[in-house]
Amino acid sequence: MLESILVPPRGHPVRFRRAATTSGNGLGLSRSRDANAKRTAAARRHASWNLWRLVAEADGHPQDRAERWRDVIGPLFREVWPLDADLRGAATTRNLVPMALQCEAAFPEAVEAILDFIVPYQLYSLSQPLRLETEHPSPTGRLD
Repeated sequence: MLESILVPPRGHPVRFRRAATTSGNGLGLSRSRDANAKRTAAARRHASWNLWRLVAEADGHPQDRAERWRDVIGPLFREVWPLDADLRGAATTRNLVPMALQCEAAFPEAVEAILDFIVPYQLYSLSQPLRLETEHPSPTGRLD
């Protein structure tokens, strides 16, 4: 299971642990949301990227991505992501949207979880977030 995600706040890593403990370098989940809200936008972008990568891992645990979202990533996201609307941004949205797309059968649940945290952003290509090159290649190798 997911033990932690690393978020670099102002150049120093902080470990957000799932366990409800504050021992070692960890912050308990009760303090993690507040700590994440105090981090820079770059730190939240990095955290959103880590969550996306954890959902998308081919060899992640549990193996099924929908189950991974439901049992590990989704509960962690809901507990640690700051609720302040002023903290939303395009950089984190660029990571949260493809994270939801990777959740497979749990896609509707992931969308519901991130909906209040996403904002409009510039999308330069649909092929990467939708994995069109790898999942739906054209016979010429180009998207037609």
